[in-house]
Amino acid sequence: MKVLITIIIIVNSLIINGQTLKETEEWIKEQIESNSYTSSDMRTSITYNVTFNDNHMIIKKRLKYDYNNGTVSDILFTNIFPLKNLARITFRQAEDLVWMKISTNGFDKDVKSICNVYNTVKYVNYVEYQLGNSINNNNLKNRLTKAFNHLIVLNGGKIVKDVF
Repeated sequence: MKVLITIIIIVNSLIINGQTLKETEEWIKEQIESNSYTSSDMRTSITYNVTFNDNHMIIKKRLKYDYNNGTVSDILFTNIFPLKNLARITFRQAEDLVWMKISTNGFDKDVKSICNVYNTVKYVNYVEYQLGNSINNNNLKNRLTKAFNHLIVLNGGKIVKDVF
Protein backbone atom coordinates (compact mmCIF):
# COMPACT_ATOMS: atom_id res chain seq x y z
CA MET A 1 0.00 0.00 0.00
CA LYS A 2 2.87 2.40 0.81
CA VAL A 3 4.37 1.70 -2.60
CA LEU A 4 1.09 2.54 -4.33
CA ILE A 5 0.74 5.79 -2.39
CA THR A 6 4.35 6.72 -3.21
CA ILE A 7 3.75 6.07 -6.91
CA ILE A 8 0.59 8.21 -6.86
CA ILE A 9 2.44 11.06 -5.15
CA ILE A 10 5.29 10.92 -7.68
CA VAL A 11 2.93 10.84 -10.67
CA ASN A 12 0.89 13.74 -9.27
CA SER A 13 4.01 15.83 -8.67
CA LEU A 14 5.13 15.27 -12.27
CA ILE A 15 1.73 16.35 -13.58
CA ILE A 16 1.50 19.39 -11.29
CA ASN A 17 5.02 20.65 -11.99
CA GLY A 18 4.22 21.70 -15.53
CA GLN A 19 5.69 21.21 -18.94
CA THR A 20 8.56 18.94 -19.81
CA LEU A 21 11.86 20.28 -21.10
CA LYS A 22 10.95 19.31 -24.69
CA GLU A 23 7.50 20.95 -24.46
CA THR A 24 9.02 24.13 -23.02
CA GLU A 25 11.68 24.28 -25.75
CA GLU A 26 9.10 23.74 -28.50
CA TRP A 27 6.78 26.43 -27.12
CA ILE A 28 9.61 28.99 -26.82
CA LYS A 29 10.75 28.16 -30.37
CA GLU A 30 7.23 28.64 -31.74
CA GLN A 31 6.73 31.99 -29.99
CA ILE A 32 10.01 33.51 -31.13
CA GLU A 33 9.74 32.25 -34.71
CA SER A 34 6.09 33.30 -35.11
CA ASN A 35 6.64 36.85 -33.83
CA SER A 36 9.29 37.95 -36.31
CA TYR A 37 9.53 41.61 -37.26
CA THR A 38 8.81 43.52 -40.45
CA SER A 39 9.10 47.31 -40.47
CA SER A 40 6.07 49.41 -41.36
CA ASP A 41 7.75 50.52 -44.61
CA MET A 42 8.42 46.83 -45.45
CA ARG A 43 12.13 47.52 -46.06
CA THR A 44 13.40 45.64 -43.02
CA SER A 45 12.48 42.09 -42.10
CA ILE A 46 13.86 39.91 -39.35
CA THR A 47 13.12 36.21 -39.05
CA TYR A 48 14.28 33.66 -36.51
CA ASN A 49 15.16 30.00 -36.40
CA VAL A 50 15.42 28.54 -32.89
CA THR A 51 16.91 25.14 -32.10
CA PHE A 52 17.96 23.36 -28.92
CA ASN A 53 20.93 21.04 -28.94
CA ASP A 54 23.23 19.59 -26.30
CA ASN A 55 22.06 21.93 -23.47
CA HIS A 56 22.30 24.98 -25.72
CA MET A 57 19.73 27.25 -27.32
CA ILE A 58 20.72 28.42 -30.79
CA ILE A 59 18.94 31.43 -32.24
CA LYS A 60 19.63 32.32 -35.86
CA LYS A 61 18.47 35.81 -36.78
CA ARG A 62 18.20 36.69 -40.47
CA LEU A 63 18.13 40.42 -41.16
CA LYS A 64 17.11 41.56 -44.63
CA TYR A 65 17.17 45.21 -45.60
CA ASP A 66 16.01 46.57 -48.95
CA TYR A 67 17.80 49.78 -49.94
CA ASN A 68 15.16 50.53 -52.64
CA ASN A 69 17.86 50.64 -55.31
CA GLY A 70 17.88 46.95 -56.08
CA THR A 71 20.40 46.18 -53.34
CA VAL A 72 19.33 43.94 -50.47
CA SER A 73 21.42 43.17 -47.39
CA ASP A 74 21.03 39.65 -46.05
CA ILE A 75 22.85 39.13 -42.76
CA LEU A 76 22.72 36.03 -40.59
CA PHE A 77 23.53 36.28 -36.88
CA THR A 78 23.88 33.06 -34.88
CA ASN A 79 23.84 33.17 -31.08
CA ILE A 80 24.55 30.10 -28.99
CA PHE A 81 23.36 30.25 -25.37
CA PRO A 82 24.43 27.69 -22.75
CA LEU A 83 21.05 26.94 -21.13
CA LYS A 84 22.36 26.50 -17.59
CA ASN A 85 23.81 30.03 -17.72
CA LEU A 86 20.63 31.82 -18.79
CA ALA A 87 19.49 34.28 -16.15
CA ARG A 88 16.57 36.35 -17.40
CA ILE A 89 14.51 37.58 -20.29
CA THR A 90 13.19 41.13 -20.43
CA PHE A 91 11.11 43.12 -22.90
CA ARG A 92 11.19 46.78 -23.91
CA GLN A 93 8.59 48.44 -26.13
CA ALA A 94 9.82 50.60 -29.02
CA GLU A 95 7.80 52.52 -31.57
CA ASP A 96 6.97 49.70 -33.99
CA LEU A 97 8.60 46.68 -32.36
CA VAL A 98 9.40 45.00 -29.05
CA TRP A 99 12.99 44.39 -27.95
CA MET A 100 13.53 41.03 -26.23
CA LYS A 101 16.76 40.79 -24.20
CA ILE A 102 18.11 37.39 -23.17
CA SER A 103 20.82 37.63 -20.51
CA THR A 104 23.18 35.17 -18.87
CA ASN A 105 24.07 35.12 -15.20
CA GLY A 106 26.84 37.38 -14.03
CA PHE A 107 29.58 38.97 -16.02
CA ASP A 108 30.84 35.95 -17.96
CA LYS A 109 30.63 36.44 -21.68
CA ASP A 110 29.51 32.94 -22.54
CA VAL A 111 27.09 33.52 -25.42
CA LYS A 112 28.85 32.81 -28.69
CA SER A 113 27.75 35.38 -31.28
CA ILE A 114 28.58 34.83 -34.95
CA CYS A 115 27.93 37.17 -37.90
CA ASN A 116 28.23 35.68 -41.40
CA VAL A 117 28.79 38.94 -43.30
CA TYR A 118 31.65 40.26 -41.23
CA ASN A 119 32.95 36.77 -40.47
CA THR A 120 33.22 37.63 -36.78
CA VAL A 121 32.87 35.62 -33.60
CA LYS A 122 32.56 37.33 -30.25
CA TYR A 123 31.40 36.40 -26.77
CA VAL A 124 28.74 38.44 -24.99
CA ASN A 125 26.59 38.17 -21.86
CA TYR A 126 23.30 39.22 -23.48
CA VAL A 127 21.64 39.49 -26.87
CA GLU A 128 18.69 41.64 -27.91
CA TYR A 129 16.17 40.63 -30.55
CA GLN A 130 13.53 42.65 -32.38
CA LEU A 131 10.07 41.11 -32.34
CA GLY A 132 6.85 42.25 -33.94
CA ASN A 133 4.17 43.93 -31.85
CA SER A 134 2.15 40.71 -32.07
CA ILE A 135 4.18 39.62 -29.00
CA ASN A 136 1.99 42.05 -27.04
CA ASN A 137 -1.08 39.85 -27.67
CA ASN A 138 -2.42 37.09 -25.42
CA ASN A 139 -0.09 38.00 -22.54
CA LEU A 140 2.75 36.43 -24.56
CA LYS A 141 5.55 38.48 -22.98
CA ASN A 142 4.63 37.27 -19.48
CA ARG A 143 4.08 33.72 -20.69
CA LEU A 144 7.42 33.73 -22.53
CA THR A 145 9.14 35.04 -19.39
CA LYS A 146 7.61 32.18 -17.37
CA ALA A 147 8.63 29.65 -20.03
CA PHE A 148 12.23 30.93 -20.03
CA ASN A 149 12.31 30.80 -16.23
CA HIS A 150 11.06 27.21 -16.39
CA LEU A 151 13.70 26.40 -19.03
CA ILE A 152 16.42 27.88 -16.81
CA VAL A 153 15.34 25.78 -13.82
CA LEU A 154 15.01 22.60 -15.89
CA ASN A 155 18.61 23.07 -17.04
CA GLY A 156 19.98 23.55 -13.52
CA GLY A 157 20.34 27.32 -13.75
CA LYS A 158 19.24 30.06 -11.38
CA ILE A 159 16.80 32.80 -12.24
CA VAL A 160 18.19 36.26 -11.58
CA LYS A 161 15.40 38.61 -10.54
CA ASP A 162 15.62 42.33 -11.20
CA VAL A 163 16.07 44.22 -7.95
CA PHE A 164 13.92 47.17 -8.99
